[in-house]
Amino acid sequence: MRFLRAIKVVGWAVLAVAVPIAIFDPDARPSAHVLVIGVGVGAVIGVAGGLVFRYSLPLERRLQFFRSLSLRLARRLMPPPKDTEGTS
Repeated sequence: MRFLRAIKVVGWAVLAVAVPIAIFDPDARPSAHVLVIGVGVGAVIGVAGGLVFRYSLPLERRLQFFRSLSLRLARRLMPPPKDTEGTS
């Protein structure tokens, strides 16, 4: 969980630096081509990170992470209990 917290802190730091630069420096605004490439690269990194998260951590650790974010989200994502009674 330390690793995920470190990524979160770095992401907020990048936003805290990038937003004022984008607002106050008119030459810092990207062209449409650069913006599309940046969004595409971000999407690829996000999908790759999600796949690594899914396949590197066991289900219980993933659920623990989602519970730490939101209890309602954890309830939606938890698998239904298996019915062990009455099977014959």
